[in-house]
Amino acid sequence: MFCKTCGSEVPEDADRCPKCGVEQGEDRPAGSAAFDEGASSQPNSVDVVRTASQVARNVADAATHAVGQAADKLNEIAGGTGHVDLRFADFFDRVLKHHGREEAEELFACGGPTTTPSISEISREWPHPWLYSRVFLVLLVSLACFWGISYLVVNGSGAHASYYAGFAGFMLMSVLIVNVTVLTFFFETNAPRNLSLAAVLGILFVGGAFSQLVVTLVESLSSSFGAFGAILSSVISTLAQAALIYVFMSRLPHRNYVFSGMLVGAAVGAGFSLFDGLGKIMSLVAFHEISISELFSAMGMQGLVLAMQALGGHVVTCAILGGALALCDRGEGLQPSCLTSQSFLRFLGLILAVRVLWVIDFDGVPMLDASFFAVLGLKGLLAGAAEYASGLDSFTVLQALLTVFTWVMVAVLLNRALAQVNDLTSGPANAATADDSESN
Repeated sequence: MFCKTCGSEVPEDADRCPKCGVEQGEDRPAGSAAFDEGASSQPNSVDVVRTASQVARNVADAATHAVGQAADKLNEIAGGTGHVDLRFADFFDRVLKHHGREEAEELFACGGPTTTPSISEISREWPHPWLYSRVFLVLLVSLACFWGISYLVVNGSGAHASYYAGFAGFMLMSVLIVNVTVLTFFFETNAPRNLSLAAVLGILFVGGAFSQLVVTLVESLSSSFGAFGAILSSVISTLAQAALIYVFMSRLPHRNYVFSGMLVGAAVGAGFSLFDGLGKIMSLVAFHEISISELFSAMGMQGLVLAMQALGGHVVTCAILGGALALCDRGEGLQPSCLTSQSFLRFLGLILAVRVLWVIDFDGVPMLDASFFAVLGLKGLLAGAAEYASGLDSFTVLQALLTVFTWVMVAVLLNRALAQVNDLTSGPANAATADDSESN
């Protein structure tokens, strides 16, 4: 054992430390010279814990300060002033509370002539969404069911038809679970409630299909460019999605609020992510000569990586583009000049930077290319088959940091969305203008 005072080694049968002479049952004297001399040789375990806790607090404080400064700068880009209060906790404070079916159905009953509130009835409170958590649970239960079917097939207990049903359902749910959850989040936070579920689904499928078409054409032309081809594909797909979002928003019969702009963008991004994710998982089946058990493990890890990437992927980045476009609407609908406005171009530049950094291979760069799961010590636990454990490396620490950054941008735009609604209801003239624009 070691002396709790000076850290020197003490025989098990000794009552006192052979170096400082302090009885091991006694407390360390405050300011003891013996401790000061010997402290560096063997640190006390309590001191180690205290030092580690202080380091953790310092890192957390530095990260919080950096995020706050980034949010204030983003708010300035979006046209706001002052400090931004990032109220992320409000995104979860009603998740565990009881909500009846009627409350959920009321959230979906919107976007029609009688279900769209007037400007004076739009909520001006910070969003407190909860329905997205219920959607996540439903999809999680469905994913677990299809995982069970696939597991039975892998272990030789499933019929041939069950093989296809289980793996098809497993692939679909792996892609849906996060993308649809995040889309529901933006549907809930759309305070103007001016977009129906049918309209959102239409944007999702049409926008997703056109986005995938553009990406497919670009990748077919840039496949010979190597790493630069991936960057080129990311840039062109982002620009194409921005153009699609503009087209959908410009065709809406009412004012483009920042809230609704983010929902339109999220729908376009979700549509692309669904098709793209399914394609990546299906490629495991089409282009790899592997057994059913290996396919099961590889699909599970690919699905997990896609779910993590979706948290900061196309749904969120397209929502940011939609919100940035809506900032340019002055009540007369979107104009082509909005695509070249200073505020939108700044947000577009940030999203382009995020997308490019997301696909760049930082092989050999400390931490940037590190597996997020490996850093957390989860890679070995999650890897079902050692030969496919490398699939978890696709989600890196850099991508996790970029995900945090995108959600800071979301919080900033939600602040601007509330400010926009408050500005529209601040005076009779503004309210009348807003009502007139919605009725056209």
